[in-house]
Amino acid sequence: MLNRSFITALILCTTACATTSNKAAQVQVHSQVSNLLDECKKLGPVSATSDNLLVVDNTAITNAKNILREAAADRGGDTVAILNIDNSVQEVTIQGIAFKCY
Repeated sequence: MLNRSFITALILCTTACATTSNKAAQVQVHSQVSNLLDECKKLGPVSATSDNLLVVDNTAITNAKNILREAAADRGGDTVAILNIDNSVQEVTIQGIAFKCY
């Protein structure tokens, strides 16, 4: 019984962390800076960190990307390009650049 409760709590925790707000859901993520972004206004650097302790199917990376999208949206951006992903045992850190393209 305890195992079932723990598994349920774990699933709820990991899926709840991977959600985004409406504004962040509109932010496009590019895996790198490319010439597709040449016409966009560069808004500046953004970064995100997510705990990597409860990893289920790259949930920590997904959560960090969602935090990065939130950071880009907070700067008025609609696009973010990833510069670096540092995936250590304890946490995932992503650095990127926010852009306004549309």
